[in-house]
Amino acid sequence: MYCYNCGGFIPEGRDTCPNCGATQSQPVQRQNSADAWAQKMRGVSDPLRKLYKYRLIGTIVAAGICAVTVLYLFALINGVDTIDYGYWGQYYVFSETFQAISGLYAASMIVFAIVGVIVTICMLITFNDMKRFEDRFGTVFTLALLSIISSLAESFCKDSFKIIVSLADLVIEILMYYHLYGAMADITRPLDRDLASKWDTLFKIFVGYIVLSFIAGIVIVLCASNYSSLKGAMFFLTLVLAGGVAMNIYELTLFKASTSVFERLERSYPVNNNNRWDEY
Repeated sequence: MYCYNCGGFIPEGRDTCPNCGATQSQPVQRQNSADAWAQKMRGVSDPLRKLYKYRLIGTIVAAGICAVTVLYLFALINGVDTIDYGYWGQYYVFSETFQAISGLYAASMIVFAIVGVIVTICMLITFNDMKRFEDRFGTVFTLALLSIISSLAESFCKDSFKIIVSLADLVIEILMYYHLYGAMADITRPLDRDLASKWDTLFKIFVGYIVLSFIAGIVIVLCASNYSSLKGAMFFLTLVLAGGVAMNIYELTLFKASTSVFERLERSYPVNNNNRWDEY
């Protein structure tokens, strides 16, 4: 049975909701509304499993990109040798180590780009499937498309216009995750309020990560002409990127927990021939 007030699951034999405390003595139509919600949410565990899988692959790709990017930037800082030719000035030569790492970086980016395109397409399809359970996933789908378009546009833009497109892409990304995490909180709240609260908190963590990433980028630009300061800025950027990977791992745990919540619900309440949820 489900609570007429919050839609939460009520174990057999209880007449009060363990989530909100409401006594289940309200009109039948309100109880039917909760039952209708439960029937609507049936089957959501399947696309949630897909989202978990795609986000897992995306996290691995993101971690790989962060690793090779940091490796490349540190190699760039340390891999330039200068040769003094007197009157003709100095000649800058890239070390063999940097050239090897540069080749690894280029090859890795190609592989990650191919995998990223495939995962992005799969996630777009899944977001589109999820909108039948929660309307906000439709908004996530639209914003994800806009993010792809703005990212492509950014690669073709130059100078000040590139900065404008980059900022627009950042705003789109924030809005996309606002609706994604909000939608996950909305569908899990009737069954597990604590889990829904964690989804809400995750968005705040995401905003903090975006702010730190923006600051790290500015610091690197400001320190570009100072070798020792640039190294310090690179360490700061490395810590920020590691924090981003940690945030993605935390997101994965929430996706897995959300999937488990609905899987348990479906095992406990299978649907019968009349398409209603009946208790074993």
